[in-house]
This record gives sequence, structure tokens and C-alpha cells, in this order.
Amino acid sequence: YALQGHLDKAEEHKVNALSLYETSLGFNHPDTIKAKKNLAYVYAQEGRFEEANSLLQSAIEKLKNTGKINQPLLDSCIEAKLRVAAMKHDRAVQLQKQQN
Repeated sequence: YALQGHLDKAEEHKVNALSLYETSLGFNHPDTIKAKKNLAYVYAQEGRFEEANSLLQSAIEKLKNTGKINQPLLDSCIEAKLRVAAMKHDRAVQLQKQQN
């Protein structure tokens, strides 16, 4: 849905998926963390950068607080956080250009 521009539907499905993963697998499971990352991207596409950043920060903290760190997943979440920051910057630049 997100690729087709239907962000509302994408968000709905990602929220439902995250809820199911949290309920069935727990908050620290790698699939739950990936679902958080996916939802964060949808939020960022919607311009909800603070919510996206918060989700990714939560995912990073959960990964760091587990006994055995999943380094590839941690790196992926950190990279996603950097992408969201870049998206936020790009949006700000775009808005600035429109105002001029």
C-alpha cells in the first residue's frame, strides 16, 4: 500500500502487524523489532518524523537491552533512524524552497 501511495492503509496494516507480533512473540523478538521499523517508515512517509524516530529509538533500546545483541538488526535500525532524519531534512528544505 505504501508504494502505491495509500499510506493510511499501509499504516493500518503495519499497526495491526506490530500488535500481533508484540502479543504473540513479545516486545524484544526480532520480527517485532522489524515491524516497528516498517511502521516507522510509514510514519516518516506521512511526515510524522517524531513518531517514526520514537519507534526506531525504542527498537534500538530494546535491541541493546537484550542479553545477546542482534548486531545486523541493530545496525539496520540505526540506519533507518538516519534515513528518517534525512527524510525530515529533505522535507524541511522542500518547504523552505516553496516559501521562497
